[in-house]
Amino acid sequence: MEIFSLITLSAVGLLIVLVNVILWLKIRRLEKIADDSGNSSGNGIALHKTKEDLQKLDKDIQELYEISSRISKISKKGVCKVGITRFNAFSEKSGNQSFAVALLNFRDNGIVLSNLQTAQGARLFIRPIQQGEISNGGELLLEEKKALERAKQVIF
Repeated sequence: MEIFSLITLSAVGLLIVLVNVILWLKIRRLEKIADDSGNSSGNGIALHKTKEDLQKLDKDIQELYEISSRISKISKKGVCKVGITRFNAFSEKSGNQSFAVALLNFRDNGIVLSNLQTAQGARLFIRPIQQGEISNGGELLLEEKKALERAKQVIF
């Protein structure tokens, strides 16, 4: 449950670090060009080259911003909150083989999957969730409510 959130946050953090490294390298390149322009006699050429480099850098920053915006939109649509509860559905000697899993996006929309295990077989139930509540007006099992609450507590 928390591992998925940590992986998502780690991926976003890695992306931010990569963007900062790229920007830092470009700034270092511009600083080097500025230092070289002070030593040469053709200052007009160096300033023109610096202006072109700044325009290229601005274009690169815009591309990185667009990529970051797309990644942000995708991450908000996908599952980013997960809650799991295991339980014994019918107090049989089978143990805690039944489970409920809540899969939510950052707006608490998603589904709750429930697998009820009996000696005769298993039943799978899927319940739609809208804004953290069951959307079709039905009732959730106690264990499904626990899974849903655990998922809603995940900080995105």
